[in-house]
Amino acid sequence: MDKELSFQVEYKCPQGVTYYRNVKAKTIAEAKNIIQSTNSNVKIFAVTCIEED
Repeated sequence: MDKELSFQVEYKCPQGVTYYRNVKAKTIAEAKNIIQSTNSNVKIFAVTCIEED
């Protein structure tokens, strides 16, 4: 069973405001999908794993 990790996602809304949100996911792609599923018009700049194995 894959362990969920903590990721910090940096994204910008169309108005130019940059946000940072921590999410739990199994992969970087899943972390991006979590953000894009609730904010479809944002641009993601970075996804960083903030939890070590």
